[in-house]
Amino acid sequence: MQAKKRGSVFTSKNILNVVYIGVILLLLFNPWAKATLIRALMTVGFFQPDVSMVQKASAYTNLPDVTFLDGTGKALKLADLQGKVVFINFWATWCPPCLAEMPSINQLYEQFKNDTTVVFITVDVDGRLAKSSSFLSQHEWHLPLHQDTGNLPPVLSGSGIPLTVIFDRKGRLVYRHEGIANYGSNKMLEFMRALRR
Repeated sequence: MQAKKRGSVFTSKNILNVVYIGVILLLLFNPWAKATLIRALMTVGFFQPDVSMVQKASAYTNLPDVTFLDGTGKALKLADLQGKVVFINFWATWCPPCLAEMPSINQLYEQFKNDTTVVFITVDVDGRLAKSSSFLSQHEWHLPLHQDTGNLPPVLSGSGIPLTVIFDRKGRLVYRHEGIANYGSNKMLEFMRALRR
Protein backbone atom coordinates (compact mmCIF):
# COMPACT_ATOMS: atom_id res chain seq x y z
CA MET A 1 0.00 0.00 0.00
CA GLN A 2 1.29 3.38 -0.96
CA ALA A 3 1.35 6.17 1.65
CA LYS A 4 -0.52 9.38 0.83
CA LYS A 5 1.75 12.23 -0.04
CA ARG A 6 1.35 15.12 2.42
CA GLY A 7 1.22 18.61 1.06
CA SER A 8 2.85 21.67 2.50
CA VAL A 9 1.19 23.41 5.42
CA PHE A 10 1.74 26.70 3.60
CA THR A 11 -0.89 26.31 0.91
CA SER A 12 -2.66 29.38 -0.37
CA LYS A 13 -5.87 28.16 1.29
CA ASN A 14 -4.20 27.83 4.69
CA ILE A 15 -2.50 31.20 4.39
CA LEU A 16 -5.81 32.81 3.45
CA ASN A 17 -7.51 31.21 6.47
CA VAL A 18 -4.79 32.54 8.78
CA VAL A 19 -5.23 36.03 7.29
CA TYR A 20 -9.03 35.87 7.80
CA ILE A 21 -8.62 34.72 11.40
CA GLY A 22 -6.04 37.46 11.99
CA VAL A 23 -8.38 40.15 10.63
CA ILE A 24 -11.27 38.87 12.75
CA LEU A 25 -9.11 38.85 15.89
CA LEU A 26 -7.84 42.33 15.09
CA LEU A 27 -11.41 43.61 14.72
CA LEU A 28 -12.46 41.90 17.95
CA PHE A 29 -9.67 43.19 20.13
CA ASN A 30 -8.35 46.42 18.62
CA PRO A 31 -10.56 49.52 18.96
CA TRP A 32 -8.64 51.36 16.21
CA ALA A 33 -9.19 48.51 13.76
CA LYS A 34 -12.94 48.63 14.47
CA ALA A 35 -12.96 52.41 14.17
CA THR A 36 -11.11 52.25 10.86
CA LEU A 37 -13.62 49.75 9.47
CA ILE A 38 -16.56 51.90 10.63
CA ARG A 39 -14.94 55.03 9.19
CA ALA A 40 -14.55 53.25 5.84
CA LEU A 41 -18.27 52.41 5.92
CA MET A 42 -19.03 56.07 6.70
CA THR A 43 -17.19 57.19 3.56
CA VAL A 44 -19.45 55.05 1.36
CA GLY A 45 -22.64 56.46 2.89
CA PHE A 46 -23.43 54.37 5.94
CA PHE A 47 -24.25 55.95 9.31
CA GLN A 48 -25.81 59.15 7.97
CA PRO A 49 -27.55 61.19 10.69
CA ASP A 50 -31.32 61.32 10.24
CA VAL A 51 -32.14 65.00 10.51
CA SER A 52 -35.28 64.74 8.39
CA MET A 53 -37.42 63.92 11.40
CA VAL A 54 -36.63 66.81 13.71
CA GLN A 55 -38.15 66.06 17.08
CA LYS A 56 -41.40 68.01 17.17
CA ALA A 57 -42.54 67.31 20.70
CA SER A 58 -39.69 67.84 23.08
CA ALA A 59 -39.99 67.65 26.84
CA TYR A 60 -37.34 70.35 26.90
CA THR A 61 -38.42 73.86 26.04
CA ASN A 62 -35.45 75.22 27.94
CA LEU A 63 -31.97 73.79 28.17
CA PRO A 64 -31.58 71.35 31.08
CA ASP A 65 -29.96 72.67 34.24
CA VAL A 66 -26.71 70.71 33.94
CA THR A 67 -23.13 71.76 34.59
CA PHE A 68 -20.05 70.53 32.74
CA LEU A 69 -16.43 71.11 33.76
CA ASP A 70 -13.53 71.73 31.39
CA GLY A 71 -9.95 70.61 31.98
CA THR A 72 -9.17 73.63 34.15
CA GLY A 73 -12.22 73.05 36.37
CA LYS A 74 -14.15 75.93 34.84
CA ALA A 75 -17.91 75.34 34.97
CA LEU A 76 -20.10 75.55 31.88
CA LYS A 77 -23.80 75.72 32.74
CA LEU A 78 -25.93 74.38 29.94
CA ALA A 79 -28.89 76.57 30.93
CA ASP A 80 -26.70 79.66 30.39
CA LEU A 81 -26.40 78.75 26.70
CA GLN A 82 -30.04 79.55 25.97
CA GLY A 83 -30.17 81.43 22.66
CA LYS A 84 -27.41 79.31 21.10
CA VAL A 85 -27.39 76.08 19.12
CA VAL A 86 -25.80 73.45 21.39
CA PHE A 87 -24.18 70.27 20.05
CA ILE A 88 -23.26 67.74 22.77
CA ASN A 89 -21.45 64.46 22.19
CA PHE A 90 -20.77 61.87 24.91
CA TRP A 91 -17.79 59.63 24.11
CA ALA A 92 -14.78 57.69 25.45
CA THR A 93 -11.30 56.88 24.16
CA TRP A 94 -11.95 53.11 24.41
CA CYS A 95 -15.17 53.23 22.30
CA PRO A 96 -14.59 52.23 18.62
CA PRO A 97 -17.78 53.91 17.29
CA CYS A 98 -16.78 57.09 19.17
CA LEU A 99 -13.32 56.99 17.62
CA ALA A 100 -14.82 56.42 14.18
CA GLU A 101 -17.17 59.41 14.33
CA MET A 102 -14.78 61.81 16.09
CA PRO A 103 -13.12 63.07 12.85
CA SER A 104 -16.57 63.93 11.45
CA ILE A 105 -17.51 65.80 14.65
CA ASN A 106 -14.23 67.70 14.46
CA GLN A 107 -14.97 68.51 10.80
CA LEU A 108 -18.38 69.93 11.77
CA TYR A 109 -16.84 71.83 14.68
CA GLU A 110 -14.27 73.43 12.38
CA GLN A 111 -17.15 74.84 10.31
CA PHE A 112 -18.68 76.59 13.35
CA LYS A 113 -15.82 77.18 15.79
CA ASN A 114 -15.86 80.96 15.18
CA ASP A 115 -19.66 81.24 15.19
CA THR A 116 -20.85 82.69 18.50
CA THR A 117 -24.35 81.25 18.00
CA VAL A 118 -23.13 77.62 18.07
CA VAL A 119 -21.54 75.79 21.01
CA PHE A 120 -19.90 72.36 20.87
CA ILE A 121 -19.45 70.27 24.01
CA THR A 122 -17.72 66.90 23.91
CA VAL A 123 -18.10 65.01 27.17
CA ASP A 124 -15.60 62.34 28.22
CA VAL A 125 -17.82 59.84 30.04
CA ASP A 126 -14.83 58.49 31.99
CA GLY A 127 -14.02 61.95 33.38
CA ARG A 128 -10.29 61.51 32.65
CA LEU A 129 -9.81 64.83 30.93
CA ALA A 130 -5.99 64.82 30.92
CA LYS A 131 -5.92 61.50 29.05
CA SER A 132 -8.72 62.52 26.69
CA SER A 133 -7.17 65.93 26.03
CA SER A 134 -3.87 64.29 25.13
CA PHE A 135 -5.76 61.85 22.91
CA LEU A 136 -7.55 64.67 21.06
CA SER A 137 -4.30 66.62 20.63
CA GLN A 138 -2.50 63.56 19.30
CA HIS A 139 -5.08 63.28 16.52
CA GLU A 140 -5.26 67.04 15.95
CA TRP A 141 -8.91 67.22 16.92
CA HIS A 142 -9.63 70.60 18.52
CA LEU A 143 -12.96 69.90 20.18
CA PRO A 144 -13.92 71.56 23.48
CA LEU A 145 -13.59 68.81 26.09
CA HIS A 146 -15.67 68.54 29.25
CA GLN A 147 -16.87 66.12 31.90
CA ASP A 148 -20.27 66.02 33.51
CA THR A 149 -20.84 66.66 37.19
CA GLY A 150 -23.50 63.97 37.59
CA ASN A 151 -27.29 63.93 37.71
CA LEU A 152 -27.81 64.01 33.96
CA PRO A 153 -31.44 64.15 32.85
CA PRO A 154 -32.69 61.26 30.66
CA VAL A 155 -32.21 63.27 27.45
CA LEU A 156 -28.48 63.45 28.19
CA SER A 157 -28.03 59.84 29.20
CA GLY A 158 -28.70 56.59 27.47
CA SER A 159 -27.87 52.93 27.22
CA GLY A 160 -24.58 53.47 25.42
CA ILE A 161 -22.15 55.77 23.70
CA PRO A 162 -21.64 57.62 21.50
CA LEU A 163 -24.67 59.74 22.30
CA THR A 164 -25.23 63.04 20.50
CA VAL A 165 -27.89 65.64 21.24
CA ILE A 166 -28.56 69.01 19.65
CA PHE A 167 -30.66 71.82 21.07
CA ASP A 168 -31.89 74.73 18.97
CA ARG A 169 -31.63 78.39 19.98
CA LYS A 170 -34.94 78.18 21.85
CA GLY A 171 -33.59 75.36 24.01
CA ARG A 172 -35.67 72.69 22.27
CA LEU A 173 -34.25 69.23 21.71
CA VAL A 174 -34.10 68.86 17.92
CA TYR A 175 -31.79 65.86 17.52
CA ARG A 176 -30.89 62.88 19.70
CA HIS A 177 -28.97 59.86 18.47
CA GLU A 178 -27.41 56.93 20.31
CA GLY A 179 -24.75 55.27 18.17
CA ILE A 180 -22.46 56.30 15.39
CA ALA A 181 -23.23 58.92 12.77
CA ASN A 182 -21.28 60.85 10.16
CA TYR A 183 -21.55 64.44 11.39
CA GLY A 184 -19.30 65.73 8.63
CA SER A 185 -22.02 65.17 6.03
CA ASN A 186 -23.48 68.01 3.98
CA LYS A 187 -26.92 67.13 5.37
CA MET A 188 -25.74 67.76 8.94
CA LEU A 189 -23.91 70.94 7.92
CA GLU A 190 -27.09 72.34 6.36
CA PHE A 191 -29.14 71.23 9.39
CA MET A 192 -26.82 73.11 11.75
CA ARG A 193 -26.82 76.21 9.54
CA ALA A 194 -30.62 76.21 9.51
CA LEU A 195 -30.72 76.03 13.32
CA ARG A 196 -28.69 79.26 13.61
CA ARG A 197 -31.47 81.32 12.00
